[in-house]
Amino acid sequence: MRIALAALCSLFLTGCNETVKVLDKPVLVERAELILPTTPPAVQLEMKWTVITPENFLQKVKELEGKDVVYYALTAEGYQNLSLNIAELRKYIQNQNAVIAAYKEYYKKRVK
Repeated sequence: MRIALAALCSLFLTGCNETVKVLDKPVLVERAELILPTTPPAVQLEMKWTVITPENFLQKVKELEGKDVVYYALTAEGYQNLSLNIAELRKYIQNQNAVIAAYKEYYKKRVK
């Protein structure tokens, strides 16, 4: 009985013995195609700007009377800075689009 039990246990232990195959060289795997959605351009709502100067201040206030109006004031330098900031933002967005296009092109070349 002991011999049969010992033989059965050794059979189970040897059944679990499995050799592991080790690869000698790394296997290169192709990258999946990079699919990026195109970003639609931003749609801006129309805004009407009214230029108020010391000469037309009273007339413009009278024209806008009864409407919900908020007054903002910019100096000529402030308006120039606003224009430069918008141009800088536009340049940043164009640079980001170029980076995305470069990634897309890189992955297209690698997949083929």
